[in-house]
Amino acid sequence: MTAEIAIFNKTAIALAADSAATITSNGVHKKIYNGSEKLFTLSKHHPVGVMIYGNSEVCGAPWELLIKSFRAENKDTSYPTLNEWCQAFFNYASSNDKIITKQMRENYIMAFHFNDIMPGMFKDINKLAEEESVKIARVVTIDEYHSITNTYLDDFISLLNDCPYFEDFDENDARDSLNIISNYLDTLCNDFIISDDRGVPEEIKQKILTILSLTSTKKSPLGITSGIVFAGFGNDEYYPSILAFDVFGFLGNKVRKIFNIAKSSVSSDANVIPYAQDQEVQLFLKGCYDDLLIHGQQTYANCHDETLSQVQTVLQESLPVELASELYEKIKVNTEGYIPTAEASVNSFINMNYNQKVMSMLSFLPKQELAYMAESLVNLTAFKRKVSDDHETVGGPIDVALISKTDGFIWVKRKHYFSPELNHHFFSKNE
Repeated sequence: MTAEIAIFNKTAIALAADSAATITSNGVHKKIYNGSEKLFTLSKHHPVGVMIYGNSEVCGAPWELLIKSFRAENKDTSYPTLNEWCQAFFNYASSNDKIITKQMRENYIMAFHFNDIMPGMFKDINKLAEEESVKIARVVTIDEYHSITNTYLDDFISLLNDCPYFEDFDENDARDSLNIISNYLDTLCNDFIISDDRGVPEEIKQKILTILSLTSTKKSPLGITSGIVFAGFGNDEYYPSILAFDVFGFLGNKVRKIFNIAKSSVSSDANVIPYAQDQEVQLFLKGCYDDLLIHGQQTYANCHDETLSQVQTVLQESLPVELASELYEKIKVNTEGYIPTAEASVNSFINMNYNQKVMSMLSFLPKQELAYMAESLVNLTAFKRKVSDDHETVGGPIDVALISKTDGFIWVKRKHYFSPELNHHFFSKNE
């Protein structure tokens, strides 16, 4: 995990990122290092920066390598809008089969199917089979197990059919993916599906093939995700923009990505957008954590329902059935609006007393204060992790940059893994 933040008003964007990198295996924390690079210039001569959060690699290739290679090969290029910078970068990544080779892309998709899709599906299927065995007081037969599998797969396919495709993907891409998946379909089915001497039924194989094809081309929360944030100005833009994408690897020469509208902004209004671990930013902006707010709303709703239940019991014990029922329905109807009214009142209080006060001042903050605020919020998250019993997944030196239309990309704070005094050649070649 990590903590990164973008803070901006009409004059500039401040970006800040910590240096912690968490090494995990099967979802278990193994090691945390403080030296990861997450904030980069996308161009040495134009006001565009990029931040990475989540997985630091895509299909096994470091994002840092892709970003710096793009920067080197496009040093004399510029684009009218930030969106065109994004598209140019993704086009470069898609076509660069030296950094992300064909084998790396195919291995990534295969690992996605073996490690993410199939284990989850057959954990559910095996649980359904166990429940059926308990229900009928015997172990299900192979044919019954395959029947349960077929029903589950049908439901999953129906669910996937309703999901939208990744950007720039369609049914033709799903059809093309069948050629890749067919190479290891038999191995995949034999590894996960219980069968007898007759083998895995062809009907089940075809449904598995369909599911793997759809999960490779359609949006879902499955798989390892990288977040990539582009920030800055195109040549024709005078107010800052931030565009964030969730990237799920590649299929062939196409990026499996989703535009993250909640973490993006193209308006000139001042705003604070946190990435990855955002709890302390929530506290700063709202005066409380989102999960605390949700818990309070759920508790109030439960109390409301319990009160209605108690009222119904008292009415039934004290009045004739028809009168008790009539009064209960009236009370229920008259109190239906209490919960949304209470939620709206709390949200209004938070907005007026916390959020609005910060945002109104943010519009007028000078550049250096934007940078200080961004660094402070990342520091706050790191400090909270340090003094709590959580893993210190935020920490290390904080990189801070300011991007403005007039001054371009300016490093306010930047870590180096080497001594600048001993490496003057590094800075001279990058001037």
